[in-house]
Amino acid sequence: MKIFLLLILFVSINSAVAADMKIDLLDDTNISIATGSGYGVYYPIGNNICRLINHDRKSLGLRCKTELSMGAPHNLSMLQNGEVDFALVQSDWAKYGFYGVTSSSQKIKANNQLRFIMSLHDEDLMLLVRRDSNIKAIDQLKGSIISSGSVDSNSSISTMLDGLINVKGWKYSDFKSINSIKLDEQANSLCNKAIDVLTIVSGAPNTIVSEAASDCEISILPFDEATITAITQKYNEFFGGSIEPGIYPGINRTVPTIAAKAVLVTNASTSDKIVYGVTRIIMENLENLKKVHPSLAELDRISMVTLGRTIEMHPGAALYYTEKGYLKKPVSY
Repeated sequence: MKIFLLLILFVSINSAVAADMKIDLLDDTNISIATGSGYGVYYPIGNNICRLINHDRKSLGLRCKTELSMGAPHNLSMLQNGEVDFALVQSDWAKYGFYGVTSSSQKIKANNQLRFIMSLHDEDLMLLVRRDSNIKAIDQLKGSIISSGSVDSNSSISTMLDGLINVKGWKYSDFKSINSIKLDEQANSLCNKAIDVLTIVSGAPNTIVSEAASDCEISILPFDEATITAITQKYNEFFGGSIEPGIYPGINRTVPTIAAKAVLVTNASTSDKIVYGVTRIIMENLENLKKVHPSLAELDRISMVTLGRTIEMHPGAALYYTEKGYLKKPVSY
């Protein structure tokens, strides 16, 4: 009889534990991160962040998943519509998402609830031409056929081109055409002379640039100092960047260009506790994140807090940074 009672007690205890575990699982808060296409850096970054969160689910109380997307404008739209909780975008698009923008190529509704969490790697603008092209400098772009990005992925390409065209005093009619091409057709379109210039905004190395450099001899047009200064003075969301030698076949010198930062953003309505937890888990596992892609290798915590911030910081992130001494006090942009 005693054995029977002990058996019943054992089963009851284990059933209760199982029930508690089930309740814990149900009590988990589900969060999602809008990333990008499978060709870029955002998707593996988002996957790594979610993996870190899910690995520490017990202490965070969070379950994380990633969402593929068509790029920054799509990510901002999903965030504003409540389809995701976090998004990876470029720092220029964070600014445009906050204030709204209507450019010659993009329109996005203002969302003054958008909040900055941290910046990540540099996103360099690369203007690729064939080595045998007559286009050797930025000022020779007029009259050319330019791919301004992909029909699969909207990004900073169009806004950076807008900035370049504006400071040069050009018009879109000065070009033979500016169009979009599917991601998997871009390298081939350049090498087969369907286009004259392929524009890419990305951390390095980028799959499409590597593919083009392997399929045909390419050059990346350098930005002269005057053009970089003109763009960065007029548009504070951009800064001077560079493509270093040895990353792509045939590119053996440093190529100066303009760049934006990749940033992680959320809405003001996302709880301080959730944002604090996500910020903490990323910062505590930064060495892990840096291994995801070569463009992340030089990340440091201070730069991630201070650079690329074009909108107000979320108070949950600011609290963590203040506690760790990365900020002297919580700040607004």
